[in-house]
Amino acid sequence: MLALSWMVPQDGQGVSVDMFHLLFYFAVVGGAELARAEGAMVLKKTDEGYKEYSVPAFKIKPIDTTGAGDTFCAAFLAFHVIKGKSIESSLKIANAAAALKCLKLGARTGMPRESELVEFLKQNGINYYDLK
Repeated sequence: MLALSWMVPQDGQGVSVDMFHLLFYFAVVGGAELARAEGAMVLKKTDEGYKEYSVPAFKIKPIDTTGAGDTFCAAFLAFHVIKGKSIESSLKIANAAAALKCLKLGARTGMPRESELVEFLKQNGINYYDLK
């Protein structure tokens, strides 16, 4: 199974993010006994073309991937657009949120709280409070 979530906010279409055009990419590849996430990538439009930001996936044993893409997009927008964190930091947090969501059943009920993100990132060698 291959699940892809794409979000392309553009002027006047979908979610309006005037500071730049974003392309979110999140992929989960699963099999009967194996699930592997590839990671996450954002392309930021610049005067010179596009700058790529990417982070690898967290290694997890998923229980339910339903809603992982939605969780990723919501977390990225919340931390980058609303809280003003950098693209790199927001990608790490969004990737962690999607990974945590996959550890619980249910699309909405599986979405993690911020305190769970802090702990999960800490367990994976990332200090949430150092992410700017």
